[in-house]
Amino acid sequence: VYIDRVLQYSTMDDIIHNDSMANISYFLTREPKNALIIGGGLGGLARELLKFDLESIDFVEIEPELTKLARMNILDTGETKVFVDLFAKIFSDERCNIINEDGFKYLKETKKKYDMIILDVQSPSNLQLARFFTKEYFQMVKAKLNPGGTFMLPLLDSLTFPGEKALNYSVHNTLKEEFAYKRVLLPIYHIKKVAEPRNDKDYIKRPYFELVISSDDDYINQMDVEKMHGKIKGYDALNMSPFGQRQYLRFFFKAARAYSDEVYSDYAYEGVSTLDKMVPLYYKWENSRKNINPSVRFEWTDSGGVKVVSE
Repeated sequence: VYIDRVLQYSTMDDIIHNDSMANISYFLTREPKNALIIGGGLGGLARELLKFDLESIDFVEIEPELTKLARMNILDTGETKVFVDLFAKIFSDERCNIINEDGFKYLKETKKKYDMIILDVQSPSNLQLARFFTKEYFQMVKAKLNPGGTFMLPLLDSLTFPGEKALNYSVHNTLKEEFAYKRVLLPIYHIKKVAEPRNDKDYIKRPYFELVISSDDDYINQMDVEKMHGKIKGYDALNMSPFGQRQYLRFFFKAARAYSDEVYSDYAYEGVSTLDKMVPLYYKWENSRKNINPSVRFEWTDSGGVKVVSE
C-alpha cells in the first residue's frame, strides 16, 4: 500500500515490524493495562497487541482511507483473503478503539493516560512527520504516561543507513533529556542465528530499523532472557514466534547489546531534536535536492501542524 508514492504497508514486512514492536513494548512495561498507538497504518500493530491481556487500545491513525481499506478487505475473498486474516480482529475486538485523527493533535488534547505509548509512523521525511521526533512532542508523551509507563518509537538503523546517524543521535539525546532510562533493541526477525559466534556482533545482520524504548522506570533495563521467557510462555499465541523460544531470545538480547555498543556507546553528537533546531535538519536531509535553507524556522499551528515562519 502506497500513499503519495511512499510505501505504507507490505505483507512481507507486517510480522517483522509489528510482532517485535508489540512484544518489546508489552513485556518491557511493568504493569501494562492500556496502550496508545500513534500511526499504525492498516492496524497490524493493534492486532498484535490484542494478543495480550490489555484492557483497551486506542489506535490513532490520521488516514481514514487506510482504515477503510482494512475494513473493506474483511468482506472480500479470494486474492484478498490474507487481509481478512490480518485485520479482522481490530474491528471485532471491543478493546480496540479506532480513531481517525492527527496523532499530535490527539495527544495534545486527550485527558487520558496510558501505560504504553507507541509511535508507529514513517521516518521524519517531511515536516508533518518530523514534529513527532522533537523535544516538544516527547514532553507531551511523558505527560500522558502513567507512572512506570513506556514510550517506544522506531528509527532506521545507523548501520544499514549511515546517513541516519546524526538524525538518530539527536533523537536519542532528546529522549535522554526527557526520560530517566532508554534502551535500544532490534526486530527479532533481523537477527542472525549463529552456532559458534566469534563475538556478539555476529548476531547482527541488516536490521533496517531499531526500536527505542524509554521510561522513568528502570524495569526496561531489568528485562533479560529468563525474565522475558517466563512472561512469554504463558501466551499460547507466541509459542510459534521467535519470542517464544529461549534460544532466539538469547540472540535477541546479544544482538541488541552489540548494536548499541557499535552505534551508541561513544557518540559525541550533542544536538537536541527541538522543532526550531532539528526539524530543519530532517527537512533538509530528506529534501537535499531542493536546496532547503538550513536556517529555515518553523512553529506549531493551533491544530498541531507545522508551518514555515521564515527562510
